[in-house]
Amino acid sequence: MSNKPHPTMQRVFEATGKNPTEIARDINTSPQNINNWIKRGVSKIGAIVLSNKYDLPIDWILTGDDDLSNQQQLHDENDDQETPMKTLKKLLNSNESFLIEKFRSLSSKNQHALIDIIGEIDGTSTNNKTINNSVINSPHSKNEFNSNSN
Repeated sequence: MSNKPHPTMQRVFEATGKNPTEIARDINTSPQNINNWIKRGVSKIGAIVLSNKYDLPIDWILTGDDDLSNQQQLHDENDDQETPMKTLKKLLNSNESFLIEKFRSLSSKNQHALIDIIGEIDGTSTNNKTINNSVINSPHSKNEFNSNSN
């Protein structure tokens, strides 16, 4: 098997000048997720996230079509222009959209705490430590988590 990255990720690496670890950190995903994209290609949702983070055209990430240098930025102020978030909202139901918007408003520390909580709920947690209540009950997070559980 070839060590060459899937073309979708090769385009992202070349356009950003970043390595897999940096990309994983930039988009708040696991290095394993990036490794999967390197082997199998970027998913549609992944392309939206990468597009949003690095201002790259979604179609270009997925297909290589369209000259990157001639692409208009996706974050144009024009309301009629399709942005990555508008595209993402079309793919998600209202609950999923709501959760993403709320998640993005959390501090990085609380995003990680929420990911740990979800992992414990669905049994996919790779973290064996107990959730730190000081994170949930910190003054910064009073409005970010409902700490009235008991």
